[in-house]
Amino acid sequence: MTDIYSSAKRAEIMSRIRGRDTQLERAIRLTVSDLPGRPDLVFRRLGTVVFAHGCHGHDRPKGRSRAKTNAGFWARKLAENRKRDAKNMALLKSQGWRTVIVWECETKDIERLRSSLARKFGA
Repeated sequence: MTDIYSSAKRAEIMSRIRGRDTQLERAIRLTVSDLPGRPDLVFRRLGTVVFAHGCHGHDRPKGRSRAKTNAGFWARKLAENRKRDAKNMALLKSQGWRTVIVWECETKDIERLRSSLARKFGA
């Protein structure tokens, strides 16, 4: 399938997509931290950090299709993101932190999200 936009127009559209301070992150961020990976939420007393991951940008395999245009670029980018995420999780674990990931797709069903978080936090 060919793109309906010219290369210049597509570049303009893509340049407006923010890689940080996304609506999802702003909605649940309570504290900012200088920890590896810059977690979105930090619960120091619980020794737990929470990441709000967009399903596309962090390459959640569940229920997603792969990009068809510029597939090589996206394959490299998403592989780098997975590698960076794994490195940050390992660093946090070595520092004694427990990590919880909230996926964007999980926020669509609030009751399911609540039960998922209760399981992840052991409540």
